Amino acid sequence: MIITIDGPAGVGKTTIGIKLTQTLNSTSKKTFYFLDTGLLYRLVAINYEKLDRFNIADLIQFEDFRKEINYEEKYSFLYTEEVAVKTSKISQIKEVREKINDEIRKKVKTTKAKHDCGFIFTGRDCGTVIFPEADYKFYLYASPYERAKRRIKQYEKLGKPQDLNQILHSIIQRDEEDSKRQIAPLPTIHNLPKDFIIIISDNLTIEQTVQKFLEYIKI
Repeated sequence: MIITIDGPAGVGKTTIGIKLTQTLNSTSKKTFYFLDTGLLYRLVAINYEKLDRFNIADLIQFEDFRKEINYEEKYSFLYTEEVAVKTSKISQIKEVREKINDEIRKKVKTTKAKHDCGFIFTGRDCGTVIFPEADYKFYLYASPYERAKRRIKQYEKLGKPQDLNQILHSIIQRDEEDSKRQIAPLPTIHNLPKDFIIIISDNLTIEQTVQKFLEYIKI
């Protein structure tokens, strides 16, 4: 089984993907693995100059979260402005995107060959490009204002207060850029393929949002 979760920046795809993976692994006999494709692009970006000397497949690490790990802390080194700039550049290279997507599909195939398992992928084009044949294709959405408020709370926890209007402007601009890019543009809530399930998380807690997903998923 393959479950994809696409959606705009800052909507909480990774958080929901992790919680959904944990929930399914604790309530079903099947093992589910999680991969944040956005994080994978960041890993590739910081290694891009060595692409001819390393295998992208080595960077693909599925997590089942049966063992407690601090995911954000583990990969905190990837969330810097410098890495974000590099990632933005390499993600526009068609050959790089095709290589990454191909390696993800290969690893899924080899992992499934070893034992019966499921996969949860989060990103921007998981259900449209990487796995258009996925069993469940979700689009997680929250309004720009809702996402801005959440981002402000994240910064406050870090002791780095930010201006709400500035964050809101940045999110709206990012949405527009992502939806208009030439390679694998992000679908919007208005032009999604008909086989996508839309989950709107405005005014929902993380637990309530995960429950919305579980209402659709049948193991």
